[in-house]
Amino acid sequence: MTYTMTLEHYLFLGEIEYFLSGVILLLSLLFSSRRSVEVKAIGFISFCGVLIGIVMHTLPLRGKEVNIPTLCYFIVNFLTIAILYFQAYGRRYGKILFSVAGFFTVFSIVNILYIQQMDINTYTSMAYASFVLTLAVVYFYRLLVTLPVEQVQQLPMFYFSAAFLFYGAGTFFLYAATNYLVKFFYEDVLIYYIFHNYVVVFQQLIFIRGLLVDLRNIRAKHEIKSAAHKLQ
Repeated sequence: MTYTMTLEHYLFLGEIEYFLSGVILLLSLLFSSRRSVEVKAIGFISFCGVLIGIVMHTLPLRGKEVNIPTLCYFIVNFLTIAILYFQAYGRRYGKILFSVAGFFTVFSIVNILYIQQMDINTYTSMAYASFVLTLAVVYFYRLLVTLPVEQVQQLPMFYFSAAFLFYGAGTFFLYAATNYLVKFFYEDVLIYYIFHNYVVVFQQLIFIRGLLVDLRNIRAKHEIKSAAHKLQ
């Protein structure tokens, strides 16, 4: 009975993930011509998440075969997030960002081919988590140094970076402690994935908050322009 409820819990969280990915994608597409590269990148990441979900539900993947679409998701995200933070950093540090993204991409491919292969690719997941975690920390540091009086709650990237920070810290711990957690839960890997899904859902909720802030900023700018036009 306990296992059945746990399986239902896992499936329910999965449905929430796909729903929230669709909401994020929709919010990022509104007024697309006025949206920043960062917002479009968040929308693309969510689109990839929806696409991976469709692939996993459509193809007869079983057990550790899900490593393959997950690897594709990580590879695309390495480049997308590098582009996102290249813009967020004021189009600086491009060589470092894209070199690190390229290194992790090659490492992820080598990992699934030669190292962990069809075992749970924890090394790739930890690489991705450390990548987004580091970029988010650097962003917050630059924010403190360069924008000391800025109202950070009005910056969509503040929320996007907070989401990456939460996800990076949470999943890095989970993947680093995979063996211990699996043994602690008596080989019940499903509970481990439920924890991961919770982290993803909270990340998505923070993304949505950032997208709503961005839409509010667009509306405020439009109202200011309309008011200025009327005064002319």
